[in-house]
Amino acid sequence: TLRRLLDIGDEFERLITEQPRVVLQKIAKGACEATGADCVVIYPYDAAREEFYDRESVAAYGLITSLRLSEKPRTEKGMAAYVRRVGEIVITDIESEDPSMLTSPFISRERIRAFMGISLEVAGWVLGILYVNFRTPHLFSDEEKDTIRLFAYQAAVAINNSRLYQQASTRAEALKRLYDVGSALVSIPGTPGSLATVLKKIVHNARSVLSADLVELYQYVQNRNEYILPPIQVGKRYDPSVRQDKIYADDVVCTIIENRRPQYFPEAQMKPALTQPYTVVRPDAPPKRFAIREGIKSTAAVPLIVGTEVVGVLFANYRRLQSFPQTQREITELF
Repeated sequence: TLRRLLDIGDEFERLITEQPRVVLQKIAKGACEATGADCVVIYPYDAAREEFYDRESVAAYGLITSLRLSEKPRTEKGMAAYVRRVGEIVITDIESEDPSMLTSPFISRERIRAFMGISLEVAGWVLGILYVNFRTPHLFSDEEKDTIRLFAYQAAVAINNSRLYQQASTRAEALKRLYDVGSALVSIPGTPGSLATVLKKIVHNARSVLSADLVELYQYVQNRNEYILPPIQVGKRYDPSVRQDKIYADDVVCTIIENRRPQYFPEAQMKPALTQPYTVVRPDAPPKRFAIREGIKSTAAVPLIVGTEVVGVLFANYRRLQSFPQTQREITELF
């Protein structure tokens, strides 16, 4: 067991440049072999969308059928939520202890009859869950439990290291792109279209760094209370024929400029300001608002302020739900 753990520790340097699944896969295999389990699964949480699993990094060993996770939030009920709350659970014989578990698709498909589930924690943060499973009833010894806890700790450290690296890399990339754009702004020639070219570069960079589906930049002239339209947009539009040539009082961009602070909408489809019917008459306007037409699930809106003047608003729109943790907000506000 110690040899396996040391080997996994040696993989951490490689983790810095590869996906965490590389190391998690080895941890799953090591835990399986060290305990004699039939299969092991590690479910890391998504760092940017904490209510989702990181589907690309889920690692498993010994499964009968390949594991496929759907794109949906974790439920607050069920075994995973319970393990998250209590820290760990040991079931030695499902049929005698809780036969209702046998109806679980995973337990039924993999013929699981005993398992230990443990939350993966670092500094009080739950980063995922590890399950060590047996296909026959199994009495876990204290030594086996301690071994599983060691592998769980390694998995938690691997996930945490990956998160820290990704956050640092994203921040560094954002700063680099902002530096490049800053240099371009300083050297803008006095020719028509030069500023628009640089602003479009900012929007392109924001979309790339933030992994957003659609980014919009509204330019605003505060002393005249005027918008320069249409906004600069980068990303796939579902309905590119709709062009915005006027801003109305009930547009969310007005609220962002008035409040002068970033706003985050993790569930954009539930936000009245983004989805409710128009309250101002709009001749020839589409019947539904932008968030509905474009299938936007989450939105970040950041006012662009120079000195004391608001000069615009940047919207980062996502077609997958985002939870906008603090690190994601900090990077968004760099732009």
